[in-house]
Amino acid sequence: GLMALSELVWPDWLLDDDPTVARFSAPGGLRAFAQWDAARYLLIAQNGYTDEQMHAFQPALPLLLRFLAPPGGAGLILVGILITNLSFVGSAMLLLELGLALRLDPGLAELAAVLYCAGPASVFHSSVYTESPFALCTFGGILLLQRGGRWSSSLAFAVGTCFRANGIVNAGFLLYDALVRSFSRRGRFRVFPLLVGILCTALVFLPYIAFEAYGYNKFCKTPPGALGGPEGLPFWCKDRVPSLYGHVQKAYWGNGLFAFWELKQLPNFVRAAPALMLAFLGSWAYFERSGSQLKHDFFSHFGVVARAGAGAREHDGLFGPALFPHVVQTTVLATFALLVMHVHVASRFLSAASPSFHWWLAYAAQQPHLKAKVRGYLVLDFVLG
Repeated sequence: GLMALSELVWPDWLLDDDPTVARFSAPGGLRAFAQWDAARYLLIAQNGYTDEQMHAFQPALPLLLRFLAPPGGAGLILVGILITNLSFVGSAMLLLELGLALRLDPGLAELAAVLYCAGPASVFHSSVYTESPFALCTFGGILLLQRGGRWSSSLAFAVGTCFRANGIVNAGFLLYDALVRSFSRRGRFRVFPLLVGILCTALVFLPYIAFEAYGYNKFCKTPPGALGGPEGLPFWCKDRVPSLYGHVQKAYWGNGLFAFWELKQLPNFVRAAPALMLAFLGSWAYFERSGSQLKHDFFSHFGVVARAGAGAREHDGLFGPALFPHVVQTTVLATFALLVMHVHVASRFLSAASPSFHWWLAYAAQQPHLKAKVRGYLVLDFVLG
């Protein structure tokens, strides 16, 4: 409702002359749900992948819109809102269940789910973006893995990769689980769990590879002269390992190592600072507090998952060894956001991909000297969008 009202009161008229911004024709109050990336998903659903730039967006959401929505722009938008908001509710429930499954404090797990819904990226989770479906797949996949469902977990992660390319990072949970199971308590290495982990990982990567192959076949197998460039082919087709996604991210969005590190982007770094500080400080606190236990478990042949020490309280909670893969994942994602991406999207990037990001936020909100700061961060991030 606030999004629709803001569009009616203050439409994005400043962007009317910006040729880089996609536009999707939408009536009145629905325009707020068809801006920026949402417009691209809606255009792909309506017209397909018409140019290179569109290949930055994975096909799952456009395909769902195309098959489920009635004809017309308003129908696409309304179905998109329904899909993303149902996914938002479902992912919040899964985040709560995951926290309880990992034996976090119930109050902290509940607060994390509430803060996930309240911010800092709730606007994107409620619009026609892929954040909430991706979070549904990610949180659900991790929960399934925690309960021993490795193939079902890898399938959930694979579906997540159909929504967002960074879903391939979730394969790290499967590989970590495989390594843990490959080492017995007596120090013997077992090959079969590792082979299962590799196969599950391949399943997670499959949608990304298939979409890359689709793009390569579309643009690099075109008759000479049709697309320009040497011998009629785009330049990226000549790369040793052709990647349309990598090319689009670099050529159209300017992503790359330190590519965003410019003085004029300083306000965006300031805007992203609270989310990145939360991720890095939370990870630092975890390793500082749990380092000795992690070292002991490492030399005990990776016996650090919750099931390996189900009766020991030191294996429970926010600083328990069961959180180790989550903290590593958050650190990797936050580092990638800081060094490679448009840093101002760090909040929604971490919100959709990292459960521990929400657990750290809830933990900070429970500390008396940090409550006001967390509240101010949520309000400020919501206003700035």
